[in-house]
Amino acid sequence: MLDELEEKIAGFDDDLSGTFDVQEVKEIVEELTRSEEEVGRMKWIIVGVILLSICGFAAMFGITMAANEVSKDSRPNPSGALEDNDGNLVATGTEPGDGNL
Repeated sequence: MLDELEEKIAGFDDDLSGTFDVQEVKEIVEELTRSEEEVGRMKWIIVGVILLSICGFAAMFGITMAANEVSKDSRPNPSGALEDNDGNLVATGTEPGDGNL
């Protein structure tokens, strides 16, 4: 019974002589070259997919941060006073109580 490697090698023996002539060796080298080129293309595809994913995650993070900023009702001005979105000062205070909720 032939193992996988022997079966692959036998597939290149076109005349079933048990030996390889020059043409059969050329076919082996050409298939090896094609396989190496395919592996190289797959590596570039994987790198591209990873880079696109990173760009997508970065864009989603940026959109989330921008949406968070836009949704705020108030923010501090440069002097530290709290202002609403129209630039009006926001009054803050404390509620007197005993501290129990």
